[in-house]
Amino acid sequence: MFFKDQTNMTRSEGDSGLYPKSDFNPPTTLMPVEILAFEQAVLTDINKIDPASLKCFHNSSKAEKQAVETLGSDSNIIIKPADKGGAIVIQNIEDYKQECSRLLADKRNYKLLERDPTPELKITIASMVEQATNNQWITKKEGAFLITKHPRIPYF
Repeated sequence: MFFKDQTNMTRSEGDSGLYPKSDFNPPTTLMPVEILAFEQAVLTDINKIDPASLKCFHNSSKAEKQAVETLGSDSNIIIKPADKGGAIVIQNIEDYKQECSRLLADKRNYKLLERDPTPELKITIASMVEQATNNQWITKKEGAFLITKHPRIPYF
């Protein structure tokens, strides 16, 4: 409803479409009374629900649940998400440890760091993005998209 009268909702030429995640919410003063009434009715209904009365239904049988519990408690295997595809991998723990050691021993791909380089990298990237923005190589919105406020450190 808030954007219903806007005609140009397409990207302009040269617009990459890279923007930081929006936290925009239309101001309630501009929202139609029907939308606000609907919102209030839904919130009222939600507040009437007694959490104790909700029943939990499982989509797996008792045998399937027991199998998952048995696998989860087996110290001879490791269960991990696959790198790609959303699959789950179950592997013998000794084979897993051996493969991890083999990968980490490959000095072409891994090296032991004395400290976490994230703070310095964050400063370097911010400087490069600022330079690109100042030189108009990228827009301010694209620059904001490229900056991660709270980078996560990868782990192996």
